[in-house]
Amino acid sequence: MKHLKTALKIFLLGAFSIAYAHAAGGEFSDLHLQHILETSRLQNTAGLIYAWSPRMPLSILGAEELSVLAAKLNLPLHIVLDPTALEDDVLATAKNNFFLEHSPKLDSSILIAMNMKIHYPSLILYKNGQLLNPSRPGYDEPERLENYVIQRLK
Repeated sequence: MKHLKTALKIFLLGAFSIAYAHAAGGEFSDLHLQHILETSRLQNTAGLIYAWSPRMPLSILGAEELSVLAAKLNLPLHIVLDPTALEDDVLATAKNNFFLEHSPKLDSSILIAMNMKIHYPSLILYKNGQLLNPSRPGYDEPERLENYVIQRLK
């Protein structure tokens, strides 16, 4: 039952993140990022921001695996899209994954300055209202990624 509640929480947080971004024009902007970080600061929480591209197949696999990890660790996950991605490519590769199909395009100058566009996928963590630099480009096997996230969030 606990895993079901955690999965529902992750789903609702993801849906909120998508709704918030779409209300702001469908992009994940600095304003969106600041809202997430302020909430994290006030609630003393941590989370994950993951950038993917339909042109990088491992970023799709990584998103699915990271969703499982986020649920396991009870962390919010915000999935953002390569801003140069074409809608047809997104729909063709997202394979009916709601969060990938509806992920907002990355438009945060803060995240871009932290190299989130250098390679897809890319991951950055945040804790207590602060981004944990540097971002982590590339795909990782689930066990290795879990160890990385746990160590960074200590």
